[in-house]
Amino acid sequence: MYNNYLEDWMVRKIIIVLLFYFIYYPFYVYSQSEELPRIMFVNAPAGLRIRSEPSISGNIKGILLYGERIIIREKSNNIVTIDGITDYWYRIRIRADEQNWIFGGYISEYLSSDLPIILGLWDDINSPFVWDYYRVGYRFNSNYEFSFFIKETGHVVYGSWEMNDNIIRIFDIQHIEGHISVDYTEEFIQLEIIDSENIVLTFLNNTPPEFVNNNKTIQLRRSPDIWW
Repeated sequence: MYNNYLEDWMVRKIIIVLLFYFIYYPFYVYSQSEELPRIMFVNAPAGLRIRSEPSISGNIKGILLYGERIIIREKSNNIVTIDGITDYWYRIRIRADEQNWIFGGYISEYLSSDLPIILGLWDDINSPFVWDYYRVGYRFNSNYEFSFFIKETGHVVYGSWEMNDNIIRIFDIQHIEGHISVDYTEEFIQLEIIDSENIVLTFLNNTPPEFVNNNKTIQLRRSPDIWW
């Protein structure tokens, strides 16, 4: 009699644990993955409309390009279905403008596999920069704009980029006065892919911008920075 009671109690306990796991755990995981702000990428080949409010009736303020790196800062209270896809609206910041909303059905945590891996923001993990609290970043935008900059400062090198196989061409290079200086307008860089989060760039003609790195080979890691 006692053994039957014990077995029945154990079965009930196992059932309760399993029910808790299958009912509540998915919501727990979802809530953890929804921590904001968060880095995402546009996965709509035709681009993604930016609206003034979280609604398809909101004014269109612009278009995000396929593969563009964005930082979502807030999600709408209500979930909606658009084009058969159900998701939230998300608010993003564009420069100083905080009121920009996009539909979450066309963004992804990962860059689409058919896009150049170079897209996005990268940190130079071995930069011998003299001030430890300043960080060096490289950005390759979807509109083929390139920038090299020292974060937390106004020191930036701008240019354009294009890629053929594993060779990146940087051209129309210009810089804002400061600690960064370059004396060339074009550069060719060889890309070595370690994995989706790590790459190596080798400058074939010159060294990276002066004062930052005297080596022609630099190792970059995809930046987790949610403020740039």
